[in-house]
Amino acid sequence: MRGLPWGSPRIFDPNSYYTSKLDVQLEDDATPAETASVVRVMGAHQLPPHYQGEQTLVKIRRLADSYFGSWLFGRDVDVDVNAAYAWTRVSSAGTGAEIHWSGGIRANGDTDGPLGSISVRAGSEAEPQRATAAMRRISQDFPELAANNWTVSPTHGGACPSSTRDWHPV
Repeated sequence: MRGLPWGSPRIFDPNSYYTSKLDVQLEDDATPAETASVVRVMGAHQLPPHYQGEQTLVKIRRLADSYFGSWLFGRDVDVDVNAAYAWTRVSSAGTGAEIHWSGGIRANGDTDGPLGSISVRAGSEAEPQRATAAMRRISQDFPELAANNWTVSPTHGGACPSSTRDWHPV
C-alpha cells in the first residue's frame, strides 16, 4: 500500500482471546485516503466467529503526529476511518503543531457520534502562544471538528484543556 513503508501486526494470547495491534509509520506525504485505507483494511479482516467481539488496536504515525483507534471485531469501522482521514487532513495542514488524535470523530451538529480526543502541541513553555496560534489556525481551517475534545499545550509542557463546547471559529 503506497504511503505505508512498514507496519507490524501482533496477536496477543491467541489461546484465550484475540487482540491485534497494528503499528504503522506512514510516509510524510501520505494522503488522508491512504490513512483511511489502513483503518479500513484492518477493519475488514475476516476472523472465525468465535473471535467476533475481540479487540483491534491501530496506531498510525506521520511525522511527529499520531492517531490511535480501537474497535471490536465485527463492528462497523466507518467512524474510525473518518477520524483517521480527518487526522491526516489536520496533520497535513502545516499548522506548525504536533497533532495527536485518539478515538472517533464528532462533526458539528452530531450529538450521538463518539468524541475524538485531539491534542495540539506547539511552541515551548517560553512561547505558549505558538500552541494558541496553531489552534486558532485549525479552528479556522477545520470548523467542522469543533465538537471534539481538544487539548492545547506547548510541545513539552502541561496541557491547557480547551472545552470545544465553547470553541467557535474565529
